[in-house]
Amino acid sequence: MRPSAPPPLSRRHGEISGSLPDAANDPATRLKRRLIEAGVDEAFLFDQHLIQAATYQEPVAEHIGPRTRRIGGVLERTPNILLPLLLSILSLILLLQWRARAKRRTTAPAPRNGEPWRLFIGCGAGNEKDLLAEYQQEPGETVFVARDSEPDSFLHLLRPGLGPVVRQMRAYALKIPADAVAFAQTTGIPPGLAMAVFSRLGAMAGLAQACAAQLARAPYASARTITPNQFAWIFSQHGLRPISFREHGWLRKGYHFYPLDEWRVYSQAEAEFVRQVGQSPNVRLIEPIRWTPRLLTRKVLFTSIFDTPSFQRDDYAQTTGAFLNWAQTRGVEVIVRPHPREDRSFWSRNFPHITLDDSDPSFLAAMERLSPLFVVSWFSTTLLESLFLGVIPITLYPQQHMETRDYCFPHLNHVLHWPADKLTLEQALESPQSAQKAHADLFAGVH
Repeated sequence: MRPSAPPPLSRRHGEISGSLPDAANDPATRLKRRLIEAGVDEAFLFDQHLIQAATYQEPVAEHIGPRTRRIGGVLERTPNILLPLLLSILSLILLLQWRARAKRRTTAPAPRNGEPWRLFIGCGAGNEKDLLAEYQQEPGETVFVARDSEPDSFLHLLRPGLGPVVRQMRAYALKIPADAVAFAQTTGIPPGLAMAVFSRLGAMAGLAQACAAQLARAPYASARTITPNQFAWIFSQHGLRPISFREHGWLRKGYHFYPLDEWRVYSQAEAEFVRQVGQSPNVRLIEPIRWTPRLLTRKVLFTSIFDTPSFQRDDYAQTTGAFLNWAQTRGVEVIVRPHPREDRSFWSRNFPHITLDDSDPSFLAAMERLSPLFVVSWFSTTLLESLFLGVIPITLYPQQHMETRDYCFPHLNHVLHWPADKLTLEQALESPQSAQKAHADLFAGVH
């Protein structure tokens, strides 16, 4: 049954978060539909940054790293007759790199012959340990962990060799030139750059196809993914079920959505978007931990994130410093929890007096130990999670930016903004009732 729409909210920062999305008319959705009609293989639609740049006519360089841009320049100048050979070589180089990393990786062994496969597909998220533990607690067999951000982790699924992967990768490499031209004609993005992105997507799709064939021959049990990635999509194409999705953070409209056996998301807006675009009727809301009055300390948990081509923390050091100075003058202790993938030198360069604390195994453990009044970040998943835990989230990020503009969930309406909402922060510090009201206002309409 389709859930009723959440109650309308008052306007905050120019949006009404109570409205549900019209996903069919979303620009990214329309673009992906046109690309498929133009003949672009769906396997090449899994780079949400490229899709976002094409959708909003943003500079591709803001989303794509320098290495990919250099490869794109080489491919742009390569004669057409040589492109299939060069793209096949690029795929083989990636595979050799993955194999070298896989040999160095310490990972849980794949199930032995005859044992059921139960697979968790992560992405290197900061809260991945919590979501893995949640999956492990469900009834079933031992869980094997792989990550779409680390394709080499999937190589441990394959037996006996890499021959099937090479063949599948070559098949995708042969398709790339024509698909990249169709992509370029539809979006205006240079075909060389599209080919550079597609070369990695094709290599990953080839690996996923080989893994799916392996899983189809094994006593497959189930899979859980925390991103809408190629691997889960290709596994579902091979009839490997059940496959469930458990949201780890913000869902982007640039993601490529597809039917799965179950989608578990945080908000009504995301649930409606997945129902419409992913054609998945079985969409459930993740149950939040409702607010209960408790003693919250005068602490701020600052959950750090890592830099991306479109987001550099150094660009926001001044805003970050202003918030840290405000906290110090109010006698509020700030604890920084670093992201596993970040370069920590940002903190030592800009704020040497700040202590980093990664002693807790997970974000939830840190929340339980510290009981902070606020959680602050730029656009971390933890802002949404803290809202569900009864704690006020604060963003230091500009209200409009390309990194967050394609979120399915209108997150800007459900966080406090620094420094615009400084008065609300002051009131929350002085009064538990004010803190409770601020949280209730932010949580309204989310679930």
